[in-house]
Amino acid sequence: SSGTTTNRIQRLVSEGLVERTVDATDARKAVVSLTPAGMAAIERAVAEHVATQAKLVDSLDPDEADQLVGLLRKLEATYLARATHPMGEGPDGL
Repeated sequence: SSGTTTNRIQRLVSEGLVERTVDATDARKAVVSLTPAGMAAIERAVAEHVATQAKLVDSLDPDEADQLVGLLRKLEATYLARATHPMGEGPDGL
C-alpha cells in the first residue's frame, strides 16, 4: 500500500540512504533519490551478492556450469517473452 511505501521511504530518509524532494512540475509528486550513503549501501549489497553467487557457482564442474548457463538463458527468454506478451499471447503461447 502507499502508506507502507511512505513509511519505508521515510525510514530510508531517516537513515540517510535516500532523500525526498518535491517534483518541480507537480507538487503532489515526490522524487526519491539515493544519497551517497545509499549508493554505497547498494554497492556493498551488490558486491556481497556477487561474491555469494561466485561461491555457489564454484562448486559446479564445467559441464554443470554450462548446463546452468543454458537453463538461466531459457528462464530469461521466458521472462522476457512474458514481459512483452501477456500470458497466453506470446509467440509460443507462454
